[in-house]
Amino acid sequence: MTLSERSIARIIRRAVKSAIAEAVSTARVSTQLSGTVEQVDEDLDVVWVRMDNEVLGADPMQSLNYEAPGIVPATRLGETFTDEQVRVTFDGPAGATAQRTSVENRIVLPFGAEGERIVLDGEEGAIGFYDIDGDLVGYLDPAQWFIGKSGESLLRLDPLGGLRLRDSNDILRAQLSAPEGLVISDPVSGISGLIANHDGLMILDPATGERISITSGGTSGTPTPSWAGTVALSPGATHSTPAVTDFGTGDDLDIRFTACSAAANLGAQSYTPPAGWTEQTDQNVSASGITLGSSCATKDPADAVPGVANFTNTSAAFTRRNGHSVIVRGGGGVSPAFRSASTEAVVSTAASIGFDIDAPAGLAAGDLALAHVSIASNRVPIGWTVPDGWKQVGIVVAGLGTTHILASGIWYIQAPASPPSMEHVAINMGSTGLTRVQATVVAISDPYEFPTGLDIRQGNRSMPRGLMGEAIGTSTTTNWANAALPQTVETISNVDLLAGRSYKIAYDVPNYTFNGISSASRFAIDIEMDTGSGFTLFHTIIARSMSVAGTENGPASGSISYVPAGNETISLRSRVRQIAAGTGFNIQLSGSAQARRWLYIEDTGAVF
Repeated sequence: MTLSERSIARIIRRAVKSAIAEAVSTARVSTQLSGTVEQVDEDLDVVWVRMDNEVLGADPMQSLNYEAPGIVPATRLGETFTDEQVRVTFDGPAGATAQRTSVENRIVLPFGAEGERIVLDGEEGAIGFYDIDGDLVGYLDPAQWFIGKSGESLLRLDPLGGLRLRDSNDILRAQLSAPEGLVISDPVSGISGLIANHDGLMILDPATGERISITSGGTSGTPTPSWAGTVALSPGATHSTPAVTDFGTGDDLDIRFTACSAAANLGAQSYTPPAGWTEQTDQNVSASGITLGSSCATKDPADAVPGVANFTNTSAAFTRRNGHSVIVRGGGGVSPAFRSASTEAVVSTAASIGFDIDAPAGLAAGDLALAHVSIASNRVPIGWTVPDGWKQVGIVVAGLGTTHILASGIWYIQAPASPPSMEHVAINMGSTGLTRVQATVVAISDPYEFPTGLDIRQGNRSMPRGLMGEAIGTSTTTNWANAALPQTVETISNVDLLAGRSYKIAYDVPNYTFNGISSASRFAIDIEMDTGSGFTLFHTIIARSMSVAGTENGPASGSISYVPAGNETISLRSRVRQIAAGTGFNIQLSGSAQARRWLYIEDTGAVF
């Protein structure tokens, strides 16, 4: 630096020092004023503040502090940064102090760090977590919390609907929520493969629709409806619902649901149901760049294996189609039948969408209610909250990985003693944007019901259930002469049987003693049944005769299957009788604690 340069620098420093001294000592109209940080000296915790925030108008002479120096030094109280507004407090000889007046909308912790960091975004109301590569690996906002990278597996905690795990294709692989329990989904189709909740466990083969379930008959007496679902792109005007396995009762109720969508306004359209089906609902709404349509049709009864059924739409321009086929089991005293339906349509731009849907008219205790919900949006629904007690049958999503998604699913419940007048549904889309939702609830009267108690079902047909009633003899009977016959030995009274189930009726005698005094003596041990009109012969366990006088000993046991034509209440008894020919004999049946006579009826499960 030359002599002249040093001289100029000294002059500038003296001027600045004088200005600073004047700025600090100058009396201010207010002892607290706002300003903007020009520079920060982090070592000394000193900030230089531009005092230009008290100007009252375009003319600086309007300022009450006119001609006061515009930049003052101040001791930094807390964190403050360049270009941030601060409050400056003047204290005469003690100098000035500066403190932040507000919190920034976006703060990075630690400030200025590269790589791993936390970002507090006030404008979005969110917190983001970034790894060392700067990739977002965690996120919290009012609609969702997740851990993982976009395009890879994500663990998502949905404040509305529970915990969800998605794979890199955005397919829901696992979910845990209070209403639906634990759900594990197929990695290709996304269809639920395992559902476990408070009243049982259900395993589904996504390819065939076959199910095995262990459930409580006491809280889930209605068999899970058979279900199949498919998706299609650019379906044209023909919107198919897939083939599905029925229960084979001859009066199963066949129900078809279809949903379609397009990321465009298609104008007015409507559905025509499949041939042989009765249309029950038809919703089609087109506006604001999204068209969503849905329909429901029923066929009563389903007297053949249900195949593919096609709806026809008046528009061929839909880009997505989801089809659902549902079979409600028949085989009871009265065939299941469509009672009524209710619908609801919602359009929303909110991240969290909630709506109420009325119960179908006339919904009665014991009815089966089926809900079909379809969602069209440029986002995948990340979660939902179903009403308490509703259980998922199946969900399909079309258009994953694109900017237009069609998601739809089926839920069911058996109506309680006092069905609610409406139910509330909440859907979490994760972020704002236009979404259309359509919901349909169908009430089905007289669905088949299993008896109460733990139940194992294969293909939704109940498997063996166990003992229904028994009568046990633990002592030897009287020595009956032929003239005293017939004699009742054991009796079971008033056992309730259900149509469509098979029962084993059996009798076991550990030993009988038959003394034939004369030739051609004959006797029989039978099971008799009373279905309400008196006892009649049902099954003969043993029939013996002796060609010559003598004595015979031996065991006697036998059983027979019985399938009632309808729901029945029956009584059973074991009897000893003389067959027409022969006289002069007597008979005795033995029994003890170790070798008991046993008359019993056992539920062996549904008829396959």
